[in-house]
Amino acid sequence: MHHLFTMFVIANLFGPLPPGTVSFTTGFPLAIPKTGLVLVNGRVNPGPGFALSSARILYFQDGAEGHMRTVSLDARGKIGPTYISGMTPGAEHNVVLDVVLSSKGQEVTLRTISRVRVR
Repeated sequence: MHHLFTMFVIANLFGPLPPGTVSFTTGFPLAIPKTGLVLVNGRVNPGPGFALSSARILYFQDGAEGHMRTVSLDARGKIGPTYISGMTPGAEHNVVLDVVLSSKGQEVTLRTISRVRVR
C-alpha cells in the first residue's frame, strides 16, 4: 500500500501536464520562514504549434499595488526556481504566474494564480 501511494505522489509531481496548461509545481509558491521571501517554481506545456516566449510573476496583497518580475523559462517548460523578495511577513499574497506563448505571429498568455501566507 505504501508503494502505491508513493508512486501516485511521484506521478502527480512529475506527470505530464495537459497541453495549454501552466501550473505551479506541487508545494509552490513556498514561503521561506522569517525572511519575507517566497520561492516560485512551475512548469508549462504549451501544446502543439505553440512556442514558449516568456514567463513572469505578478504578486500583490488584496487591494494593493502589484509588482512584476520576469522568471526563467527553459525550452522544456520548466519555470524558475525564482525568489520573490520584499513581501510582508504575516500577510497573504496573491501570486500570479503568466507564460506567454507564440504561434504564427500571435501571442497567447496562460495564467495560474495561487495565494501564499508569507512567514
